[in-house]
Amino acid sequence: MNKELIKISSALIADGENFLQHIVDNNMDTLFLSVVDGKYPKDIYFEFPESIVLDRVDFFTNHPTNDDGKITKYEILYKNSSSAKEWRSIYVSNTYSSKGIRIAKFEPILAKNMCLRIHASSSKKVAINNIEFYIREDLKEKLLEIFEDIDCKKIIESYSLKDIREFKINNKDYNFIGELCEVGKYIRLNGAIETVKTIKIQGVEKDISAEEFFENLKSNKPLVITPLNIFVEKQRELLLVTDKSTDIYIINEIGKDIIWKKERLGKGMNIIYSKDISGDFI
Repeated sequence: MNKELIKISSALIADGENFLQHIVDNNMDTLFLSVVDGKYPKDIYFEFPESIVLDRVDFFTNHPTNDDGKITKYEILYKNSSSAKEWRSIYVSNTYSSKGIRIAKFEPILAKNMCLRIHASSSKKVAINNIEFYIREDLKEKLLEIFEDIDCKKIIESYSLKDIREFKINNKDYNFIGELCEVGKYIRLNGAIETVKTIKIQGVEKDISAEEFFENLKSNKPLVITPLNIFVEKQRELLLVTDKSTDIYIINEIGKDIIWKKERLGKGMNIIYSKDISGDFI
């Protein structure tokens, strides 16, 4: 990929002539350096000329004369035009003490946009010399076997539901392929409804008694809780399809007290991402 075609943007202000475009100019002797800004996180956005499949991002943070802008903690997020229309976190770094290279490896994803989110840096500045995106051309070719284009919005008409299922099974080692196939399948089944709502579940709502929980459900007596036989684990994604907007409860623990989280599902497809809790759906 020609990095000069990547659109790069940020609210950060360049210090002098250390412009943002230096991040993608393939020259390690130049760098982007921001002015002092005490606000965190600090985001830098990348828009690719076309969707790409990748599983690694490296960048170099090295001011030539001092530690200014040294990135010590960061996060990688991404979006695409199909299954991830809102920002999703794919990698959170450890905390670094030295300058130099930062390497983020993760499961393969389809991305049209990426965000480098800086959570901590020296002198309240950001310094980046260069960035590299590791593209998986082999997985791109796999996707183009079943989708009309690399945006993966529409499955090729000649593929039957059986074909889609077999394609998923044959590529079960790649979670993102299975998710894209599910979105493509439901778009076909729902007459090209492309509304996808992404829900991030983070932390529990509260720890309350069973009586109070059922009161919140507007029930005048305790009910038997019947899970939907759907269990979500931490840092996993799940696709739910509903014919109307509805509330769903993620129950983390059932007993004398109930630990729960309430979310609103929209009509159509809902991608549930459980960041730090697990539990049953009811």
